[in-house]
Amino acid sequence: MKRIFLLKGLDCPNCSAKIEKEVGELDGVQSSVVNLMKQTITVNVTQTAADTIASQIETIVYSHEPDVEVQEETVMNVTKSYSLKGLDCPNCSAKIEKEVGELDGVQSSVVNLMKQTLTINVAQTAADTIASQIETIVHSHEPDVEVSEIVQESYIPEKKQEANESYNNEDKKLTVRLATGAAIYAIGMALTVFAKVPLPIELAFLIVSYVILGGDVVWQAVRNIF
Repeated sequence: MKRIFLLKGLDCPNCSAKIEKEVGELDGVQSSVVNLMKQTITVNVTQTAADTIASQIETIVYSHEPDVEVQEETVMNVTKSYSLKGLDCPNCSAKIEKEVGELDGVQSSVVNLMKQTLTINVAQTAADTIASQIETIVHSHEPDVEVSEIVQESYIPEKKQEANESYNNEDKKLTVRLATGAAIYAIGMALTVFAKVPLPIELAFLIVSYVILGGDVVWQAVRNIF
């Protein structure tokens, strides 16, 4: 796992060399590189040492440069998975996992030989170019292995999809009912105004339109009474 720490205020070449050496000798640290110009230290550390590495680095830095501010660099990471079709060599998979894990921006690298997959956690800034680098590493050990990114498909959960479909159907029914009721009401009013139909016919149109538009309310009221 690769971690980067900012060493704000570090300007001593001799001290930076000592810090790099002492951090590199810590348990679980596989590599340690200080960049004096950028004022950073980049370490590659095992998972078992990941929880304590920050405090250990801080202690070492302060022993040489008490005024230097130590802060882990925050980067946006993404998880990517790749299919390694045809991979069946345990030794090669271990080498691939290690070499991919050492690439710039890669925080973690895990090969699942049974599933023939590689899963990495990589900085957003390196995500666009990581695929070609992985392919190069894989083919250097297993030329016949097919490397392809596994794209996670977005989907609507089945129950939620059914609920949406049910809602859409009910919405359509309501729209049709409202339109029908409004049309019958409009016809009744038109006949009353222009055709001078008898009052019973006018009332019939109004009652039918009311039942269509507000039938649910009437039915619920009747059920509540009884």
